[in-house]
Amino acid sequence: MNQEIRNYVMQKMSPFLDNGQTLRLERIFEEVQLKQENWSIWIEVILILTRENVWFLATAAIDKGMPIEQVQRLLGHEKIDTTLRYAQVKQSNVKSAHKKYIG
Repeated sequence: MNQEIRNYVMQKMSPFLDNGQTLRLERIFEEVQLKQENWSIWIEVILILTRENVWFLATAAIDKGMPIEQVQRLLGHEKIDTTLRYAQVKQSNVKSAHKKYIG
């Protein structure tokens, strides 16, 4: 049963994970023996991975030039501060925006 659940979680999550996240999830599977009473641990793992994917989506959208207000609406955030927690801006994009808009 443990292997079946492990395979199911990996199959469902793998399209959303990069190599580093996949390796972390594999390590978690190795460290925690999956039992019925450990479902809360697995729910937390999935929530962590989901938050990381929201962070990646927000960052990628901003890096490609999507205005932060549109990213906010895309993610369904009520406050822009929430969106800003998930988004990271690359320094190279700051420099190119500076050149474009300020000179």
